[in-house]
Amino acid sequence: MILESQALLWHVGAGLRETKANSLLSPEDRGVEFFKRIRRARFLTSSPEKKPELMQLGLKASDVEPYKVADCVRSLAASDNDKWGWVHEHYKVLCDYVHANLSSQTVSRGNGRLGNKAQLGLGGIITPHEALIGRHEYPSARAWGLASREATEKALKSLEGTILAINQIPTTLYTEEELLKNTGSALGFPQVKMTVTPNDLCPCGSGNKFKKCHGTRR
Repeated sequence: MILESQALLWHVGAGLRETKANSLLSPEDRGVEFFKRIRRARFLTSSPEKKPELMQLGLKASDVEPYKVADCVRSLAASDNDKWGWVHEHYKVLCDYVHANLSSQTVSRGNGRLGNKAQLGLGGIITPHEALIGRHEYPSARAWGLASREATEKALKSLEGTILAINQIPTTLYTEEELLKNTGSALGFPQVKMTVTPNDLCPCGSGNKFKKCHGTRR
């Protein structure tokens, strides 16, 4: 569901942002923690069958636990009560809506009447005295309609939140200043300038001279 995707992306993104901002950790330790969160989200949450393989590599049990959607939803709701506080209760409604059964509070309706006759499937029952006869309708067309409209409105809000969560996920662990300090380049790795003359062999490895290979495209 859209809400589950939003909650997971926000929860993972919040953890990555927290790790990136943790100045108490060394750059190496931050990298380890950053990758742990990505690994849990990318592999363990979507492919829990990989857990035994990762355990065999010596990883701790806490490092190979998938993210639980219910925890992510609660985390999202607590992040901004005014904006997302509604998601926790709405998630319960969605679960009832999607996994509906005869006890559903979302897509069923009940009422009652006084009488001594009641229909039960293709048969019926007659009592000697009037009594309160309860009627349970599942699924209820009216209830389905109300639930669908509410779910659609909330889904649009969650879709906007999902896009926002994606855009807030850090694209890199280190700041540009840290990259310059540790590698000498804002790209994160040293840049080597290479000069090639027309008669040199082309760097692409073709065996031809540069002027007759990639040099001609200049």
